Amino acid sequence: MRAMIHNFKKNASLKSENNNSGSFVLTVR
Repeated sequence: MRAMIHNFKKNASLKSENNNSGSFVLTVR
């Protein structure tokens, strides 16, 4: 579980750089 959160944050940070906040919210779900 801890590894999943770590990877999620890493992927989210990469996506937030390439996409707008709207897309980032979708990735959270």
